[in-house]
Amino acid sequence: MHIGFDEEQLEYQWESVHVNCRQHELWWHALYKFVDAVERLGMRPWMFSGYGWKHPDFVEKCPKSVLQCTSYYNEDAQGYVIEKMKPNYRPRLRLFIDLDKAGFDIVALPTNWVSKKLRASGRTENSDNSKEIVKFCRANVSPEHLKGYVMASWMDCKNEWALRLNCDGIDQLADAIDHP
Repeated sequence: MHIGFDEEQLEYQWESVHVNCRQHELWWHALYKFVDAVERLGMRPWMFSGYGWKHPDFVEKCPKSVLQCTSYYNEDAQGYVIEKMKPNYRPRLRLFIDLDKAGFDIVALPTNWVSKKLRASGRTENSDNSKEIVKFCRANVSPEHLKGYVMASWMDCKNEWALRLNCDGIDQLADAIDHP
């Protein structure tokens, strides 16, 4: 059961009218309550791992039973080599490795979505992310911990353009998995 636990920081909610941000021990308390409730129902908790980008204690404190869904969308346009990345983006890609080393199961979350920031700079597509994330995971995450991939186009399907973006994302991920 996916429990979310992502984007509970002001930087992700600055345009929202209502903001709810659990922080510090309250965030951990809520996470443990959710994990316990899901496990008592006989299901496995599954969460977005973005909290771990800025909280180094995440890997140590999060229960190993939680399936981790983590991502890196190459928003700094520096590729998929940690040493070449801008320092503030390194934790996003590094988290794949840290979660694997700590024994977590991982579902990688590639995308073909382009953020407002990148669109404003003229970038209109993110067509290489699936291929690069699959390649990165195969090189850096052990097969026993890599449980799969989920395409995240982050678009509704209310018009032909959005529907096409979703379909293109699915095709890009399928191609990346089939043709390493």
